[in-house]
Amino acid sequence: MIIVKVNIVRPNAGWILDFIAERIYKANEELNTGVEIRLNTVPVNNADFNYYIDVYNCYRGKTKIKDVGWLNAFHEGFDPKRAMDLDFIVFQNKKYQKEMIKLGYPKERTKVLYPGIYLDQFKLKKIKIGIFQTGVHWHKGHDFMLKLPEIMDLKNFAFWFIGKGWDDVVDLYIRKGIEVYYDASGKYEKFNDYYDQIDYLLVPSIVEGGPICVQEALAKGIPIIGSKTGCVEDFDVEYLFEPGDLMGLAKILMNIEKTRLNRREKVKNLTWQSHVRELIKVFEGIK
Repeated sequence: MIIVKVNIVRPNAGWILDFIAERIYKANEELNTGVEIRLNTVPVNNADFNYYIDVYNCYRGKTKIKDVGWLNAFHEGFDPKRAMDLDFIVFQNKKYQKEMIKLGYPKERTKVLYPGIYLDQFKLKKIKIGIFQTGVHWHKGHDFMLKLPEIMDLKNFAFWFIGKGWDDVVDLYIRKGIEVYYDASGKYEKFNDYYDQIDYLLVPSIVEGGPICVQEALAKGIPIIGSKTGCVEDFDVEYLFEPGDLMGLAKILMNIEKTRLNRREKVKNLTWQSHVRELIKVFEGIK
């Protein structure tokens, strides 16, 4: 049963505004809300609401039905007084909501509603950790890296082992479902491109003289996670742990992961379905 009819007025110019209108329409169909949404380029009088996406491009004055506007910014040449006779304004951000309220628009007739995103299309970016040194030997951190998956979940990480001797470490990580890239060739001419692929350089060594990869990564502006060995401390790198301290390294990695997870957390509920549900509440709340 149709309970509300909404005519979305969009610019139909191939802009992001048109995509917003189309995604609202699609999400409403998927949710089967009981709200009828039409896409149009002009306002009508045979619906319950005209919803203008956006006010600057689409709103030209009051109609005989309820008029609701999406206002994302005060563009050059836009007189905000033009929007004063709208029955309700939906804002894309708090900045312009505050500006309209300062100009005298009633706060109770405003709402900030962010556009949705297709969260499943924007997967959490894996944190790419590069190890640019030979494995095999205990003092290079070979056994240390074998133990790391035992104490923490590495599903949000990808490891780039550049240098020979990491075969059994790589095999273990693959079996555990951890993303790995491995080049045992040691061809130095490839290193520059490999550094471009990683987010952090990891020096897992127990004993070192260098390693020279610290200098190379710093030359590329790459942050370093390193054990306190060799020259690592000499360069005042960002993340340090004691040689052989697995939990020390794990804490660093978990803190880096937490920062990235917290960023995603800020938008995890901003789907097009949630956007439509909130938008319908706006229409239902207008007297």
